[in-house]
Amino acid sequence: MATGLYGNVKLLFVYVAFFIVDSRMGRRQALLISSLITAVAFNTLGILLSQSDDITNDAIGIRQIMAILMLYLFAIGFEIGWGPAVWIICSEIYPDNIRAVCMSLTTTINFVTLAIMSKMTPLMLEQIGWKTEMVFGGISIGIGIFVFCFLPETQGLSLEHMTEAFQGNILVFRKSESGASKNTMSLASAIEAQFPREKAPSVRG
Repeated sequence: MATGLYGNVKLLFVYVAFFIVDSRMGRRQALLISSLITAVAFNTLGILLSQSDDITNDAIGIRQIMAILMLYLFAIGFEIGWGPAVWIICSEIYPDNIRAVCMSLTTTINFVTLAIMSKMTPLMLEQIGWKTEMVFGGISIGIGIFVFCFLPETQGLSLEHMTEAFQGNILVFRKSESGASKNTMSLASAIEAQFPREKAPSVRG
């Protein structure tokens, strides 16, 4: 029953995510909020687990409830951002001529990473216990900082104009309001220069 409820909560917030990511917050803000929520959930759970040996029987029930709530909080935080939104961004940011290849590599790296984490997590729990949650909490903070510094908002941009969003200063929060610097080639621009788009043949009547 608990597993079914957990799955239903995740499914519900996937639908919430598609609503807020597309029409409300945008991709960047959704990922920032998702990183914050998951960091809070992981670190709070780590603190609760670190004190499990020093609590009285009266406090066990409260801490168990809080630990369960943190699991659901993580599910909510993950599904409103890093669950679905990251795939939207990955499908948008690559140049047209190499998008299929890059998406294949992205998907492969994702599943390889998940396989590695599924093997490492039990070992980490065995070796360092509650500190495992702190490690994942730190990772959540780290990826939130990465998004804040390097990922521009892509909501509302056409695929053709996506390259322009990554031009100029590599730090997103230092980009000037007037637009990207004309003298700076972005990573996306460099890729397109290396793999230029093929011009469609003209059709004459």
